[in-house]
Amino acid sequence: MNQTDYTTSNTQLSKNTIFYLNSNLTKKGKSLLIALYKYQSLKHKDLAEILDTRANALTNLITRINKMQKDFILSDSVGRCKFYSLSQIAEAYTEIVLLPKETARNSARTSCLQYDFFTCDVLNFLGKFQEYEGDDWYIVLDDLLFTETQNRLTASNDSKGTFIHSYMDFKEETYQNYTNLKDAFITLIVQHGKQSAEKIYRILDEKILSKRLDFLLSLILNDYYKIEPLFYLEKKDSLVAYSIIDRIFSEYFPEVFGKTSFSYSDLSPAEYYRIYSVIIQMINEFKENGYDKSISIKQWEKNFHTTDHSNCLSYIAEKCSTIHIRHIQ
Repeated sequence: MNQTDYTTSNTQLSKNTIFYLNSNLTKKGKSLLIALYKYQSLKHKDLAEILDTRANALTNLITRINKMQKDFILSDSVGRCKFYSLSQIAEAYTEIVLLPKETARNSARTSCLQYDFFTCDVLNFLGKFQEYEGDDWYIVLDDLLFTETQNRLTASNDSKGTFIHSYMDFKEETYQNYTNLKDAFITLIVQHGKQSAEKIYRILDEKILSKRLDFLLSLILNDYYKIEPLFYLEKKDSLVAYSIIDRIFSEYFPEVFGKTSFSYSDLSPAEYYRIYSVIIQMINEFKENGYDKSISIKQWEKNFHTTDHSNCLSYIAEKCSTIHIRHIQ
């Protein structure tokens, strides 16, 4: 599509124009627009210094931009000095499209002073991701979130766990930055609860990205959310947590552990049966792991994304081991 297809008046900014500029403006070109928006008018020499580029390279850059969109960057000569400023449409594009993304990046870099270590970790990895990907960071992040979400949904519906979406199209550093960011999000939620991610979503100020992130993290942490009330009880009173585990094993294997009248009043019925379903799954995994306690505990710590509850997991592993011993006698 050529430039004439995108002709607009100085007071109009069409969707086609935005798409065309987003697709064709370089990172340096977008930085130029932001600089002129901030300073309103700049001499050729000063603008080149801000952009860390040579004077002739700046001339070529402005020429390319104005070929892309006629009279996008305005120039005015005063004596021997040339001053640059934004046209109305360039100012509108910068304000509507570029500045919100710039603000999000700056927020991620500067907000750590207000927050705890785990939140700062997420913000730092977010900043690294944004810095590496540049102006299109949010598009790349959206693609990665969509790819992993589809892979997980496919695996959950396929007994073979076949992944149909590949990460081959992404650079290695892009994927590593994404993994670091995702892992930091998971740690934050496990340490401080699901509501802690809301701070980051507000800083992102990208509704679609926030929804994609929230959905993917919910998929990843599904088992953790089910067993979380048990871990919470363990922090308050480990004996109560162990008693709940005893009840579940007694209900499922009464011939091994006998019947119990213990009440789970510390949990709602829904919470209890979610924990019940996870522990039954853990019993099956213990069998698949050849009744090996250390392997199973490591697997569960990975599944639940936490090493803070090894005593609780060890207690469950010991109960699983008792079942195995009784069955082979």
